[in-house]
Amino acid sequence: MSEVIGVRAARDHAALRLLPARPFVVAVRHLRHVGKACLVAYDANIYSVPARRVRHRQLVEVRATAVTIAIHATLPDQHGQTLLATYDAIDGHD
Repeated sequence: MSEVIGVRAARDHAALRLLPARPFVVAVRHLRHVGKACLVAYDANIYSVPARRVRHRQLVEVRATAVTIAIHATLPDQHGQTLLATYDAIDGHD
């Protein structure tokens, strides 16, 4: 089936202009161990986690977006929650 390139381009451009109803948040995920002082190192920064919710050398997941750093336990607590702490992202890489 042949199609004029300008017609196809107009159809493609119209389809590409549509935005999703919800924003698509891109996050990177990394596993890190909790240090002795309940600290987690990520991207040349140190983040604290609540001592009552973690143990030394516990594995946690760091979820980083352009605006936030969230630290999650790899297993949910008794309430089904994994979130341990959130921070504003620090952009020190200009």
